[in-house]
Amino acid sequence: MILLCLLVSIFFYCNNVYSLSPHFLGMSPPSDIGNCYMQLLNVKGECEQKLEEKDRKIEEICDIRLHNLGVDCGNGWLKDPKTGICYLILETVMSWSDARQKCKSLAEHGEVSDLASVTSEEEHKFITAMLLRRKNDGYVWIGLNDIDREGNFVWADGSPVTINKFRPMQPDDWKGEDCTEIIPSMMYTWNDAFCTSQRAALCKKYPNPNGQYYGKY
Repeated sequence: MILLCLLVSIFFYCNNVYSLSPHFLGMSPPSDIGNCYMQLLNVKGECEQKLEEKDRKIEEICDIRLHNLGVDCGNGWLKDPKTGICYLILETVMSWSDARQKCKSLAEHGEVSDLASVTSEEEHKFITAMLLRRKNDGYVWIGLNDIDREGNFVWADGSPVTINKFRPMQPDDWKGEDCTEIIPSMMYTWNDAFCTSQRAALCKKYPNPNGQYYGKY
């Protein structure tokens, strides 16, 4: 089965995967890392692999390191080796505000933790690879919101808004949607949603001023 999965992945990679994928119907072609996503969707969808094996396949296809990155950050966290920033997926669903408070509570000794911001293509790529490791495709909160002023989206942790991964025709503020979720089934694009909706969440943690983590979770 694993061999079959790999062959299918290679087939899609070599044969213009965008035109074959239903995820792209009505959507603009994605960035260069779309190739990475499409291959990994085959790995995730067809192969019953152990997490370690899946990590290595993700690393190989996306040129990203995911294996053994949680030592500095604490149980469940993954550290981006390029930036030193740690990330954690909270699978227990909750509202956006509750998710933010939970993320903030995970910092100690000068660490800073909040709902995740996404400020570059490389960070988006790393986070997508992380989410592909999950056993489900539930929606995931991130920190982008326009709670304070409609249409003025800001990151909860104060990071500058530098990239846009909203799916087509979004955000639309339908009946007052002010918080942002990642939708795995839509190629990990973003969507505005009601802040009271129950979602998993992605936390992002920075080290203390001395560059240290204390691994609370």
